[in-house]
Amino acid sequence: LAGRSYDADQDVPLARWALATADFDDAMGFDVVEGRWFTDLDDEGAAPVVVVNRSFADTHFAEGGALGQFITPQLTPIGTDAEPLQREIVGIVPDMYMQSVGDNAGQPSDGFYLPLRQLDANFLTLLAWTDGDPLQLVPGVRDAVFATDPDTPIYFARTVQQAIDENLWFYGIFGSLFMAFGAAALFLSSVGLYGVMAFSVTARTQEMGVRMALGSAAQQVRGLILRQGLKQILVGSMIGTGLALLLGQGLTFILFGVTPWDPVTLAGVFALLLTTGMAASFFPALRATRVDPVVALRAE
Repeated sequence: LAGRSYDADQDVPLARWALATADFDDAMGFDVVEGRWFTDLDDEGAAPVVVVNRSFADTHFAEGGALGQFITPQLTPIGTDAEPLQREIVGIVPDMYMQSVGDNAGQPSDGFYLPLRQLDANFLTLLAWTDGDPLQLVPGVRDAVFATDPDTPIYFARTVQQAIDENLWFYGIFGSLFMAFGAAALFLSSVGLYGVMAFSVTARTQEMGVRMALGSAAQQVRGLILRQGLKQILVGSMIGTGLALLLGQGLTFILFGVTPWDPVTLAGVFALLLTTGMAASFFPALRATRVDPVVALRAE
């Protein structure tokens, strides 16, 4: 960033980047937030320019005024061999997936775009729109490219949806596996919770017999058992929720489109465990309070 110094190379901020043509905004269907997009006049003879995304502007120019500022992109050797040039920020665009649909929170969302006319690229992606079957356009595109440069091959011809699906297959497979593992763990924990709570209540059969023998109504005894069981479940759920929030960050690499702290999921798990614990406390207590107090006092 112009006007800022860095003590070491690792202090230089990281950002995603991509090359684009003047028609990229129309092809992708987005509007520029501030400033302008590239034009055909932004060629090798024009002043070096760059367009940044919203995250880049907010991160490095939080006070505003990103337009007109200068940055010097030090591009990785993959895709271009361009020398670093100081470039003026001429536009700000919305955040988009720049490298893949699977971009996640573990990677920087800051990004910028460079005009293709000002750089040489080793690899490019051509986006073409058609009213019919997109793949029927491939032969015509191949012929046009071959007529321009016979040595330039075209490969990975596919629809945008196919490209998205290929980006998300990892998340689909591992997401399904972890969902199955999670469902199995939730089932086992529910069964274990029911067993522990039911055993705890059953072990208090004599206590319930004493309470009823001293005049307590069966409904009062059941209410006491349920309240005590509810306290235990709430304490355990609070501890479990805290651990889930703490360890959930490790799941970001297999999640897409949801957060590891999805409130609907957490609420569903909490409701299931609460229902299981209450049932485990209620039904044994119901059976015990229906027994004659004398029989209950003799229970082991």
